[in-house]
Amino acid sequence: MNWNGDSKPRSFFDLIDQDLGPNPCYVEPGILIKRGTLLFGGHAKSGKSFLGLEMARALASGFSPFDYKEFTIPVQVKVLFIEQELGEYGLKKRLDKLYEKEDRENFEDRLQYLSKDPQLKLDTMKGVETICRKIEDCQPNVVIFDPAGKMHSLDENSNSDMEKLFYNIEWIKDKYKSLDLSVIMSHHFGKPPFIPPGQQSTHDPLSPYNFRGASKWFDAPDTLVTMIKTRNLNTEHKAWELKTRWTLRHDEEPPDMVLSVNRLDDLRVRYERKGGSLPSLEIVKKATG
Repeated sequence: MNWNGDSKPRSFFDLIDQDLGPNPCYVEPGILIKRGTLLFGGHAKSGKSFLGLEMARALASGFSPFDYKEFTIPVQVKVLFIEQELGEYGLKKRLDKLYEKEDRENFEDRLQYLSKDPQLKLDTMKGVETICRKIEDCQPNVVIFDPAGKMHSLDENSNSDMEKLFYNIEWIKDKYKSLDLSVIMSHHFGKPPFIPPGQQSTHDPLSPYNFRGASKWFDAPDTLVTMIKTRNLNTEHKAWELKTRWTLRHDEEPPDMVLSVNRLDDLRVRYERKGGSLPSLEIVKKATG
């Protein structure tokens, strides 16, 4: 695959003299930039798919994700959710709960899905072409790959293989730049390091370098969201507490967003979707600088 080749060299000073305005985003402030890539990561069963589904709900409805008012959706957009793990029965079970009290008129036809289609691969020409045909069908502004690891057969520990994977993702985004196509993905963490008895751990459980495989998983995305499950919650619905770090690679002064109950002095808002099984989240903002 090759790029279109339609880009032309420009003068540094043309760019200096041009007022680009703020970097356009689907989720402000700088959470999901247009034509960008956002990567969720965590251990198995930590809630990555739930967060992906919540982002889809927010993008299509225009309501703030996690009911967190500092995250805003400037305009409702079309979303294509490609899940390769649950299958339709599992996905339906989650959607039944998550959308039980939603007004369907808020979404119109902006939410589409594909489930466990083995042809949808990010590492082969045929697979990428198939994904492109699906994008042609529904014209989404955001595509969610959940999880990315089920959509390729490459060596995740090889930076050259992961370079190919992310190249193909960039190629897809470039092909549909008229849609300002952005990508949201999920990926698993690797196993935490072994700490011998009696030794104090210096391991950062929210470090973006915890993604399983090559460092390209850290280097390539524009936004990285890492999470750990801290405890189960005693509620009428299945719920648990997450601690999550938001790293904005494209922002000069990225805020460190943490979903946790550990910093009550910085608490902004508590989030729990009644009637749903999305994790209960407490959102705090860690001071920067």
